[in-house]
Amino acid sequence: MRSKFMLIFVILTLILSCGKPSQEIFQEIRSLEYLRHAEPEKFINWLNNRNALLREKAIEALGRIQDTTTIPWVANRLLDENNEVRAKAAFALGQYFNPKVEEIALAALRIEKNKDVQIRLIEVLGKVGTSNAFNILQYYLNTDKDFTNTTAIACGIIAYRGIPPYNIAPILMAQFKTEQNPETHWRIAYAIYRMNSPIGFKSLADNVNNVDPMTRFFILRLQATIINMMKNPQFSNIKNEQSIREAVETLKSEHFLDSMINALKDSLWFNRVAALQVLENLTPGSAYENVKQAISDENPHVRSIAIQTLSKYRNKKAINFLRNQLEISKDWQIRGIILMNLADLEPGNTIRIIEKELDELKWPQNYFHISSLNIIKTQRSSELLKSLTQTENMAQLSTVLEALAGRNNVPSSLFLEKLELKDPVISTIVAQIMGVLKNEEAIIPLMNNYKNFHAPGDLEAMLQIISTLDSIGSSKSIDFLESQLHHQEISIRKASVRALNNITNNTYQIKEWPNVPVTKFDFPEVNQNSKPVVKFRTNKGDFEIVLFPSKAPVTVANFLNLINSGFYNGVYFHRVVPGFVCQTGDPRGDGWGNPGYTIPCEYNDTFYDRGVVGMAHAGKDTGGSQFFITHMPQPHLNGRHTAFGKVISGMNVVDRLQIFDQIRVAFVVN
Repeated sequence: MRSKFMLIFVILTLILSCGKPSQEIFQEIRSLEYLRHAEPEKFINWLNNRNALLREKAIEALGRIQDTTTIPWVANRLLDENNEVRAKAAFALGQYFNPKVEEIALAALRIEKNKDVQIRLIEVLGKVGTSNAFNILQYYLNTDKDFTNTTAIACGIIAYRGIPPYNIAPILMAQFKTEQNPETHWRIAYAIYRMNSPIGFKSLADNVNNVDPMTRFFILRLQATIINMMKNPQFSNIKNEQSIREAVETLKSEHFLDSMINALKDSLWFNRVAALQVLENLTPGSAYENVKQAISDENPHVRSIAIQTLSKYRNKKAINFLRNQLEISKDWQIRGIILMNLADLEPGNTIRIIEKELDELKWPQNYFHISSLNIIKTQRSSELLKSLTQTENMAQLSTVLEALAGRNNVPSSLFLEKLELKDPVISTIVAQIMGVLKNEEAIIPLMNNYKNFHAPGDLEAMLQIISTLDSIGSSKSIDFLESQLHHQEISIRKASVRALNNITNNTYQIKEWPNVPVTKFDFPEVNQNSKPVVKFRTNKGDFEIVLFPSKAPVTVANFLNLINSGFYNGVYFHRVVPGFVCQTGDPRGDGWGNPGYTIPCEYNDTFYDRGVVGMAHAGKDTGGSQFFITHMPQPHLNGRHTAFGKVISGMNVVDRLQIFDQIRVAFVVN
């Protein structure tokens, strides 16, 4: 009777285990993901569970944990009976960014029949592939739109990673000439641009007025890259190759110059910017009048790049024009950009202008003056910069200290006294400077500052201090470094071992217990089926973004928490790279700030198209509040930064945002 009861119990247990997993199991997977713990027994069990959704969630977690010892576990799921599980496994393998994955992906691609999974495997090759990948990738070109689009992007990312796919460039070029689909056309143009190949340069130049604006953009970017390449001394070694000769002849033609001048009238600002970046590398002054007109462009990025282009001409006519613009301009940001460009052309006159204005300006209006003084390496510029270190504004101080670094006429005492502030950013900058100077006076104050910092929020400062102690090489730091051999953060243990081995000539060993990241992820949960919308009101106008809680639940929850607390109100856009991104979310205003904690990265399959919102970070799991918005597609960011939203209205406002434009208020719309 007892044995019969036990048999029934076992059968019931098996039936229940094959049913729908409990919410507690999914919660445990999430917790282990955010703690970065790939517990073998649990994950192997989940990966082999009969419930496909559970297998998917386990795979997704492992792709974010990125422990390379788990690659075989995920690779095994490429043989899963479920198509979606195999697709998840393929994406997760790419997230290891490990060369060992290439062979696994190539083998899987040869036998995979499902199109969605094949596309994911092609994406993997973009992230981890070498030249070996091109033999199979070329098979997927010119098949159907989806395969061609994915393959072109993969080829471009491989090239971006420093592996030039010259054997596939002619195939892409041939397809570019016949392709009619705009979505495919720009992706092929992107791949060719990333290859930095002059093959087919003339044909591409003839397409600079292509109907598709994205295609025009990447063609123009390629042209600027090739022109810069030709300035490299190593260019002489290949100047007689046919493709190079053809490119040189094209660049010298009036037709090419006319096409660039015509591109300055492009309806889209990012193409006008790209055209200016080509023109600044052509014969000085060949398009002077056209570039000069661009300084009155409606878009501020076009105006700023036109200033830069004119300054590259370095002739008297251009300098006089810029000087006149400086006098009449009412826009402090554009005026600042002019000042920075004049700093290199006429440093003496620029110093005189700065001397008249500096006392009246506060941060961030004095940012361009500081940057101009950084360009001018004279005794007087150093004196003016030193006067600006007497400030309570940490953003101004960090910018000035970086400008003073490496100047022989600045005493070490000026930097060392700033350690008394115990600010992690200032400590990082001073530590960098003292490491170069190998100044032993910095040892004690740096170690004292270190005690006030905590990982991962202050990890960059902590690692820099250890690196500086390593560089100085004094026995005074041995006891301190030995105390860090037991730190929970493995990067600190590794840095301390390196420093101790260099200082003592002994062989210290790294303690290999698991790293324990201390990221914050206990935010109130957001409904993953919802689509929250956030509105930003800036001094340039309003824009709205929709958030993706299903893709990045913790990132979205953190973002909403910051929005609702008023964190972003009054914050500047501290980084703007025209044609790339605009970035904000730093309460300091110098690019170093955070909310006082970090959150885990939630890498996902969102494609970094134009207008996508991503979490900025200084390394895995170091994001918090800083985020960026892409001006143009940036496929190389795929899976590298947490994508958690997209602009749904006001992209024209985003396109006009300049450095130190300001968020007036941000709030949740729904």
